[in-house]
Amino acid sequence: SLKRFIEIVGECTGIEPIVRQLPPQPGDVPRTCADISKARTELGYDPKTPFAQGIQRTVDWFRTEYMVETPNPQDNPEDGPEPDRIAPASVDGSF
Repeated sequence: SLKRFIEIVGECTGIEPIVRQLPPQPGDVPRTCADISKARTELGYDPKTPFAQGIQRTVDWFRTEYMVETPNPQDNPEDGPEPDRIAPASVDGSF
């Protein structure tokens, strides 16, 4: 469910999701049923990674590739930046 997906992302990122439930929007799909049987049959697709583990790997990869620590003048230089002072870097690595 979407609710469980949001919970998993929150758990993997360590960020409490803020969810605002809005009325249905034009084009919203009220119900979907994913079926990978054709991919299994025609492509030999056989997923091995549990969903939550895949989300965690994605979060870890994103943090490694795109996140930088931002300096905080109140931080003690020996201690390094506080964990909540993490921000995405721009494409060229600048802030």
